[in-house]
Amino acid sequence: MFPTNSGTIAFASESAGGAGLRKKVFYSPSEAAKAVTGKAVNGWAVWLHERAPGDWVKLDGLRK
Repeated sequence: MFPTNSGTIAFASESAGGAGLRKKVFYSPSEAAKAVTGKAVNGWAVWLHERAPGDWVKLDGLRK
């Protein structure tokens, strides 16, 4: 998963989830997480972002 310049979220071509997810654009981390898990998920609490090599932080930590 990666953010786009427009603020949307897309899955990289090598991401899990098959071709169906790679063709979709998501407008929130929770929407992307639900597409992967099949159930409502707080995407802000589960997705991680690598700020620097080896420095991972939950997305929720970035918006505080």
